[in-house]
Amino acid sequence: MHYAINILYLPEEINNANPYPVRRINIRLTILKMKKIIWLFFFALLIGCWLIWRSTYFAANFRTETFYTPIFTSDFNVLKKGTTIRGVLKKQFDVPHAFFLVIPCENPAITPFIHLDGQIRYSITSNGESTDSKVVPVQLQPGFGYSKGICKIPIFYMKVPNTFFGDTTTLEVTILSPITTLKKYDGTIRAIVAPAVWPK
Repeated sequence: MHYAINILYLPEEINNANPYPVRRINIRLTILKMKKIIWLFFFALLIGCWLIWRSTYFAANFRTETFYTPIFTSDFNVLKKGTTIRGVLKKQFDVPHAFFLVIPCENPAITPFIHLDGQIRYSITSNGESTDSKVVPVQLQPGFGYSKGICKIPIFYMKVPNTFFGDTTTLEVTILSPITTLKKYDGTIRAIVAPAVWPK
């Protein structure tokens, strides 16, 4: 006569009988969680570094060559009435910009440019609509700069509109009255538009 014996294991007894598979599963889950946390940390760190790199403060202090790169450059005959220059503006940083006259000069003295004469008209157009248009006297504004034999004379400040895909912003500047005080620099004067923010 044969007898069949059925042994019933309680859950606790099953785990106590062979605990290793459960432990292995727990270890694998822990490793996967740690990997996810590490990846999220590095991703957040990467985003943070990118935001710092793109920030105005960081660029103005540590990426000066990139930050102050002109977004518009043109030769400019300021001694002839009716001279007009125009070009597309595409800013990299959302900061105030200035229209500068750039002139070769032997020293950083500001004195020769204090009493400028003349009058200009400028207009900024974004997608066919005028966002700013003024007639201004040519006067030296705060922000005069000198570097490597070049004087930068700020004439007026502007806010360049934000542009999105397909948008176009243009600047047009016309000489209404010649700037005769710059006659000695005739043929060497250039106009640029560049950020007008300086580190403190």
